[in-house]
Amino acid sequence: MSTFGKIHFHFETITSTNDYAIQLLSKTSPIEGTAISADFQSHGKGQFDRKWEGNKRENIAVTVVLKPQYLAIQEQYFLNKAIALSVYQTISSFIPANVIKIKWPNDIFVEDKKIAGILIQNIIQGANFKYSIVGMGINVLQMKWDTVENEPTSIKLYNTSIENPHELFQILFNHLDFYVNQVKQKEYDVLEREYNEKLYLKGETAMFLVDNKQMEGIIKSVNSFGQLCLEIESEIHFIDHGTIKYL
Repeated sequence: MSTFGKIHFHFETITSTNDYAIQLLSKTSPIEGTAISADFQSHGKGQFDRKWEGNKRENIAVTVVLKPQYLAIQEQYFLNKAIALSVYQTISSFIPANVIKIKWPNDIFVEDKKIAGILIQNIIQGANFKYSIVGMGINVLQMKWDTVENEPTSIKLYNTSIENPHELFQILFNHLDFYVNQVKQKEYDVLEREYNEKLYLKGETAMFLVDNKQMEGIIKSVNSFGQLCLEIESEIHFIDHGTIKYL
């Protein structure tokens, strides 16, 4: 049985699954893999404090608690890669893998549209990790969005046989078990290779906004420090997340 989801708190409505995990950690010491999920988040969080939008009972929002004391702080992006691959593989159980890509740093795309997002909040004590709070949102049944600028997509738009978002939970927990174990075993080369094979826009010429300047570049990979390796005018630039925008 998977380490993940052995303890699983599920709510019809919650403000934020990540916030609930933080509150839980302030009061107790949950086991690794403890999961918090909800049919609806009233204040769901995305990267850079962006709001995660989703209809009630149409998607999944789930947070898992990790205790990555086995991981050095400078190795933290391997955990990000393991989580991204877990979400990717969960979606590929319902949609052909060849149309799914990992968009650096924290999204999963299907044919240029967002289908899932990841938010990882780390709690560090001294020079070590104490906890990682890993939030994941996957669009499952939702067909329309009202207030987003770039319309996302969902599993239902590609696979009409899916009926219940809860079908994804155990599949996701199994993949988390597999990929997080790769991090524990320090199989970093295997993780990096698979992650970079699935990278959105890899090897394609695309437009980016870097330091408020429009630039044409080619994504080559994401390195072990979590930096995007972007080729601009035959030179490789190492880009930190938050400093570049896809155009």
